[in-house]
Amino acid sequence: MDTEKKSEKSPEPTQDIGKIVGDLVVSGATILAHSAAEAVVKRVNKATADSAPVQAVAKGTVTFAGWEAGYGNLVRIKHAGGLSTGYAHLSRIAAGVRVGTTVDQGELIGSVGQTGLATGPHLHYMMAKNGKVINPMTMKAEPPIPIDAKLLPKFEEYIAPLAARFEN
Repeated sequence: MDTEKKSEKSPEPTQDIGKIVGDLVVSGATILAHSAAEAVVKRVNKATADSAPVQAVAKGTVTFAGWEAGYGNLVRIKHAGGLSTGYAHLSRIAAGVRVGTTVDQGELIGSVGQTGLATGPHLHYMMAKNGKVINPMTMKAEPPIPIDAKLLPKFEEYIAPLAARFEN
């Protein structure tokens, strides 16, 4: 009988947002941490009604739209500034959302579901910066790109009626 205890080394967590597994479904928006080899990977699971609409958080290009192992229906989007997002366990992927498609902020990309290894309807939301997984709840927005000085008068003219609403 072999009594020697074998040490089980946890696999290194991957930096690819499409390869994180082992989530628990929780209610509300909660950060989950999966510790492997003393590294922490963060993502958000938002429990919600089945078939609730899922929208892109920012303009970007779809890099994956389809079925992926434990994630079930998954959409990955590459955004400006090295950011990318992932939306998993979708009950369906919206019509026209395919690899190479450009999506706008707020555009419908799918519906909440419980595909893959999900045990209840929820959105599994992931974010990475330059390929490194980051915590979407603590991510700070990049400073906005300044408006070209030549375009500034036209911009100010355009927003004047909107600004006036806030002054009243």
